[in-house]
Amino acid sequence: MIYVMQASPLTRLRIPEWQHQCLEKPELLKSPETFRVQIPRASGDIILMHRKLTPPSDLIKRGERMVDEDEVSPLINWLTDEHSFETDMYGVVAIKVNDSVADAIMTMIIEGDTKRVQEVMDDSKAQMAKDFESARKLADDRVMRACGKMYQVVKATVEDMKKNNKGVYSPSYSEALMMEVMSETIKERRRPDLRAQEMMDKAMSKLEQPL
Repeated sequence: MIYVMQASPLTRLRIPEWQHQCLEKPELLKSPETFRVQIPRASGDIILMHRKLTPPSDLIKRGERMVDEDEVSPLINWLTDEHSFETDMYGVVAIKVNDSVADAIMTMIIEGDTKRVQEVMDDSKAQMAKDFESARKLADDRVMRACGKMYQVVKATVEDMKKNNKGVYSPSYSEALMMEVMSETIKERRRPDLRAQEMMDKAMSKLEQPL
């Protein structure tokens, strides 16, 4: 059975109630602490909790209206599509859980036996830990991809303002936190350019020396 999970802590940079805290303590951007993620959608926002498996049936509030079963699959695809920039920043991924384990978990959730749910999950701990780690990496990759696109927009805006003397760019909280998240990636991207510049400077220095 396929579950969905918000698996990346980096999504905090998009959440207003976390932004001030992360600006004060950037290390919170990688904290495993649970937090609430609200994903806007025209037909009703979706609420997910960080690192909590959510069965597809919980994605739509069935009590409010009649739900067509065909709504669920497209919704899962929209949330977890690795090629969807629209949802990348929310760090949501799909996780396949062994059918027998999934059935047991669903039954116990319905019956409200949360203690037993935990016990069953503990029995499958090794495999689930591996799956969770893969999911976290995939989710982080999605958020980093969204950050990369944000960075390109900010970079282009800063360069345009500098070129046309339009003043100094004032980043939003999300953009400032994005730069924190992207700092190592940006450094790696610049490394070849810096190395090329270093080689050029060294060569020019030799050429300028008297014969």
